[in-house]
Amino acid sequence: MFLSLIQSYLIDHICDSAVIRAWGLEYHGNAHKILLKAIDKLHMLSVELNYAKLMPIAQSSGMGKSKTADQAATERILFPICLRENIGKKYFGVYHGLWTVSSGPITFTPAYSPTDKVVRDHLMSAPATSKEGECKQYLRSFLSSLFDTARLQVDRLFPPNAKLYNYVYMVKAFYDLFADPSQRNIFYESVIANAKKGPYINVWTSFNRFKLSLTRLCSDWPVATICPFLISIDEVHVLYTHREADIESDYTLYSRFKSILNEGIKHDFAVISLSTASHVPSIAPAKAFSPSLHERGKDRILPAPFTELPFDAHIIANPLIAGAENLTSVGTLEFTARFGRPM
Repeated sequence: MFLSLIQSYLIDHICDSAVIRAWGLEYHGNAHKILLKAIDKLHMLSVELNYAKLMPIAQSSGMGKSKTADQAATERILFPICLRENIGKKYFGVYHGLWTVSSGPITFTPAYSPTDKVVRDHLMSAPATSKEGECKQYLRSFLSSLFDTARLQVDRLFPPNAKLYNYVYMVKAFYDLFADPSQRNIFYESVIANAKKGPYINVWTSFNRFKLSLTRLCSDWPVATICPFLISIDEVHVLYTHREADIESDYTLYSRFKSILNEGIKHDFAVISLSTASHVPSIAPAKAFSPSLHERGKDRILPAPFTELPFDAHIIANPLIAGAENLTSVGTLEFTARFGRPM
C-alpha cells in the first residue's frame, strides 16, 4: 500500500518522463507517431489554408506531453525549448537523491524537461506587444539566431568525409546534443548572445542556410511530405500569459510569435507548443477569438489541440488483473490514479 501511494504521488506531482525514468520503464505507445502524422498533414496544407505551422498539445499534468515531444525528437530534427518558471529546489520534495522502498531504490529526478532559463528570460524581456514592429523584430532575431547557431553546429556534428550521412544519423546527433544538459545550455546561451549582439539576419535566410548545410551532407533527405525540422516549446503559458507590459494590449507574446511563423509558412519546419488542459482557449483559441484578422480568415484551417498522449506510466508498472477489482474499488482514488489524469 505504501508503494502504491508513492506511485500515485509521482503520477500527480512529477511529469511523465520523470515517472517513467524513476521506475525504469520505457516509453510505450505510438502517440508521437500520430503527432508527427498530424504535423505532416499541417505541413502539407496550402498557403491559403494554413496560418502557421503550429501544433498545440494540451493535456493534464503528467499525461505525457513532454515525453511525446521527446519521442518525436528521435525521428525528426527537433530543437526542444522549455520555458518553465523558477519553481525552487523543493518543488518535487526536499531531496532529489535516492529513496529506498520495499521494491528497491527509486531515483527522484528534477522537473522534466529542464528549464532553458536563458531563453525564457530573453523572450520575457521582449518589447511590449503593443509595439508590434519592435516586438516582432525581437522574436525574429531570436529565431534567426537559433538557426544560425544550429548551422555552426553542423561542421562539429557532421565532419565532411567521403561518405554522406543519413537523416536518421543526423536526427540522433541533434537528439544527443540536447540530451546533454551542459551542451544544451551552451547552445542556448550562444543563441541568446548572438540574438542580442546582432546584426539581425532575415529569419528565413538563416533557416535556408541551416537547411542547406545539412542537405548537402545528407544521403536521404526526407521527401516533401515530411516536415524535417521541429521546435518544441514546453510550458508555453509563459508566452500567452499577459506580462505587466502587455496588460493594455490585445496581444500576447504567443500571438506575436504565431504571426512570425505565418511569415515562414512556406518553409520546412513546424512548432509544437505544450500546455496544460486548463489553458486550451489560450494555446489553441477558436477562430472567432483569435487576435489576428488574418488568422480568422474563413478559409483558414486551425489545428485542434493534440491530446492523444501515453498517460499510462503507472498502469504499466501495476497492470490490471482480471477479477481483482469490484464496483467499489473502481471508484476509489487509488484506482483512478493508476490511469493518470487525462483531460
